[in-house]
Amino acid sequence: DEDRAEHLKLHAQNVVSRLEGKIRELEKVNQRLRELDSLKSDFILLVSHELRTPLTLVHGYAHLLEEILQRADDMVPAEDLTHIASGLTAGSNRMQEVIAEIINVSRIASGKLDLSFGPVRLEHIVEDLESQFKEVCLNRRLNLHVGNLKQLPLIEGDGKQIRMAVSHVLQNAIKYT
Repeated sequence: DEDRAEHLKLHAQNVVSRLEGKIRELEKVNQRLRELDSLKSDFILLVSHELRTPLTLVHGYAHLLEEILQRADDMVPAEDLTHIASGLTAGSNRMQEVIAEIINVSRIASGKLDLSFGPVRLEHIVEDLESQFKEVCLNRRLNLHVGNLKQLPLIEGDGKQIRMAVSHVLQNAIKYT
């Protein structure tokens, strides 16, 4: 009888110990879920902000085009339409870029991002981006200084993803300077 009681007591302690372990595991999982939910909320906020800017640009140019066309008696100057078309194109291109970035983040999160590894020259990527951002820097009275990158070695990587990463760094530097 005493052996049976001792055995039941040990079994109960074992069950309690396993339950306590499971509770700790569930608490850790719950904490991770809260962290992921917070990341998701931050991501949604960032995406909505990033899409709002080019959407405002597209909306503004479309509204300007409507006004010009309503006031136009016969002819609208080509440079006016060219300027508006350029603005609409820039805004819609930026929205496409943001959407592509959202898709990439989704693929990274699900482990389904296909990378295309090959030889990459950082010098070429930075030079291309430097010329791409030249006008924006001039408009904002910013100086973009890039040192001599010819000494950088050829690296193995996904050129498209590296270009996107460097572009983000430059965009943020320009945006927040």
